[in-house]
Amino acid sequence: MKSVFFYTLLCLLGISAGQIFFGNIPLFAAEAIPHQWDRIPVTYLNKRVIDGDTFDIDLNQNQRFEKRKERIRLLYVDTPEISDSPKGKNLKFGLPAKQFLERILQSHHVNLWINPNERVDRHGRLLAILEVRQRNINLELIRLGYSYFDTRFSLPSRYQVYAKRESDAFTNKRGIWSTKTSRLIYLNRLKKEGKTVYSSENKLFIPEVLRAQTLKLDKYRNRFIMVQGKIIRKNLSHKNLELLFLQNLYSPEGVKVAFFKKRQKLLKLNDLKPGDRIYLEGFVSSYRDHLEIILHRGYLL
Repeated sequence: MKSVFFYTLLCLLGISAGQIFFGNIPLFAAEAIPHQWDRIPVTYLNKRVIDGDTFDIDLNQNQRFEKRKERIRLLYVDTPEISDSPKGKNLKFGLPAKQFLERILQSHHVNLWINPNERVDRHGRLLAILEVRQRNINLELIRLGYSYFDTRFSLPSRYQVYAKRESDAFTNKRGIWSTKTSRLIYLNRLKKEGKTVYSSENKLFIPEVLRAQTLKLDKYRNRFIMVQGKIIRKNLSHKNLELLFLQNLYSPEGVKVAFFKKRQKLLKLNDLKPGDRIYLEGFVSSYRDHLEIILHRGYLL
C-alpha cells in the first residue's frame, strides 16, 4: 500500500521513480527559468551580496548602490539570517548561503529574470530569478539546502520542480536539513506558513491524494494533506476568509476548507462555485473544536 501512495506522490510532482532512486541527477539547462519574463543582463555590473537571498547591483552604473532601486531579492527562497532579525540570527547556515551567492555572482554569464506583473516587493526591492550559466540559482539554493522553498508571497509556475528540489535536500540532509534541531526548526516554521516538505520521510506530510468524499479529517489532525473533491457550498466567514465545503459521505455539512483572501488572490481562484471540482493542499487544523483544512495551494480540476 505504501508503494502506491509514494507512486502517487511521484506523479503529483511530475517526476519518475528513477529520479528518486538514482541519485546525482544533473540539472537541466535553464531549469524552471521563466523566459517569458523580462531579462536584465548584469554580467559586468558591480555587485554586493547582503546575504544568501539578497544582493545589490549598480544598475545605473553611477558607482554606488541605491538601496531602494538596486537591491535584488530572490524569489521563492529565504536563506537564514546573518544579522539580528525577528526570525533569529543563524550564522552556521546563513554564512555558507551568502558565500555560495558571492561565488556564483563572480561569473560572466549573469541574468536577472523579472516578472513584469510583480516587479518589486513592499520594501521596493526588485524581485528576481537569478540565472548564471543557464542555472536557476534560486532553485540551486533550495536544492543545496541553503534555503527552504518559500511560498508565502509568490508561487512559481513550475511549483513541482521547486517542491522536488526541496524534497531532495530534505531527504539527503543538506544544509538547513542536515541536523535534527535545524530540521525541526524549519519544519515548524513552514507549518506556521501553511506548508511542509513534500517528502515521504517527513512525518507531517501524507504522500497520498485523498478523496474528500470519503475523508475523515480526525485521522489527519495536524498533518499536511492533498485532497480532491466537489464544492457543495461556500460562504464568506469574514472579509479576509472564505469557507468552502466539499462533498463528504460522513458529514452533511461537508469537509470544511478555510480559504484566506490573500491566498485566493495568489492562486487566482476568485470565482469558485458549488459544483466545481477542486484539488487542494493544506494542514488539517482545529478551530473552535471543529477540524478544517487551511488551504495552502489548489486549482480547479
